Amino acid sequence: MTFLIVSAIVTFLTGLFLFFAGDAVKKLSDYLNNIVFHLDEALVSARLATGIILLLIGGWIVYTGMAHPVFWYLKLVGGLIIVFGLLYLFCLNCLGALSEWTDRVMLATDDLVFHARRITGVVLILISLYILYSIFQIR
Repeated sequence: MTFLIVSAIVTFLTGLFLFFAGDAVKKLSDYLNNIVFHLDEALVSARLATGIILLLIGGWIVYTGMAHPVFWYLKLVGGLIIVFGLLYLFCLNCLGALSEWTDRVMLATDDLVFHARRITGVVLILISLYILYSIFQIR
């Protein structure tokens, strides 16, 4: 129950921030979009170890998902991790192209949210109010 209350408060405050503080949102966005370090270069230098570790982790997650059918989504997550492990081992060029594509998509999404920040803020405020309404319906 505490988790729901905290998530409602965080969602509400984020909605207010997006709705009222446009310049601050843009400055925060520009600050957070700075590259801290290049993860691609660090993982490529250890691509064999990274690929094997991803295959082992993905296999373990799929095995856990099969042992507990209620956690059906673990099979999907583990499968995705296995795919990335195979990409690290056998198709590093595909992984670089995928990384560049996701960089373009993430920045486009960031701009889209900024330009529709008032609508996004209203949606988040409504979601937080629905979460609070659901909490009181549970009690």
